[in-house]
Amino acid sequence: MDRQKAKNLRVALQSILDEAKDKIEALGVSASLGNASYSSSDCTFKLELADIGEDGVALTKEVSDFQNNAVFYDLKADDLGKEFYSNGGRFKITGCKPRSRKYPILGEDTLTGKIYKFTPTAVKMGLSMAKNMD
Repeated sequence: MDRQKAKNLRVALQSILDEAKDKIEALGVSASLGNASYSSSDCTFKLELADIGEDGVALTKEVSDFQNNAVFYDLKADDLGKEFYSNGGRFKITGCKPRSRKYPILGEDTLTGKIYKFTPTAVKMGLSMAKNMD
């Protein structure tokens, strides 16, 4: 097994998950393919399954960590999903990784869908900018 083969497997597995998305979500669950580790003879992928809440948001570890820890960052639990501006881009708060001291807040780029890490200060400033622009 080599790096390229693991990348090709990720693409194949992701397409299978995408095709089965409706069936998986019909069970009230969200599925996402996580990190992979590989050796010369095998490859292991992390598959995260999370219940979908009444609001349609997957209740991942990052979501529950944000809801439980938002107050420590001078944010509110209901800030989850709110949009903010940072570095010329528009992002949506998607969760939190409390073990990350410098950049604990996770935000999704609204254009690309890529997840980035932010400081609480940057998110608070970005939320106030978004509020002023709306």
